[in-house]
Amino acid sequence: MYRLKVAVLLMVLLLLSGGLAACSCGGGEKEAATTPSPTPMLVGIYLTPATQQAKPGQDVTVQVEVNPGQRGIAGGRIHLAYDNSVLSVSSISPGFFFGATPLVGFKEVDQEAGVLGYALARVGKTKAPSPPGIWATVKFHVLGEAKLGNSSMTIKYIELGDENAKSIDDIGVADAVIEVIQ
Repeated sequence: MYRLKVAVLLMVLLLLSGGLAACSCGGGEKEAATTPSPTPMLVGIYLTPATQQAKPGQDVTVQVEVNPGQRGIAGGRIHLAYDNSVLSVSSISPGFFFGATPLVGFKEVDQEAGVLGYALARVGKTKAPSPPGIWATVKFHVLGEAKLGNSSMTIKYIELGDENAKSIDDIGVADAVIEVIQ
């Protein structure tokens, strides 16, 4: 069973790294449309809540939600950028969008750069359309020395594979803002 999981994960990661188109939302290969509410045909990846307030020293939780439209999504990877002078990542955990026991391709946090990366894949067959759901939950800590004001959290890069191991090109994203208050 372990070998099967590894084989599936390697296949999905190989497809994602070489064979699939990607959305480099911060400029690069492909710009994504930023939409707060994706249309049914468009696959939407969005951070929720879109805005929230927190004081220095508090924790905040942001979820990466997926609206797959009419597509079946078998796996993907995402890179989120955040202001590392305001926030630090406390934890990243999978949601249930890719099933109860998704394969984790990688989970990386670069606090110096203010970027986290997370790749997940579904175990077993993917049917279209996938139901909407939560890809991941990210817990952040608002640093004690954080400046007051708005701090953006942005989806910098996203790539997805569908139920046929083909690239999903029509991806819309919506970012989030943490307002640091006193």
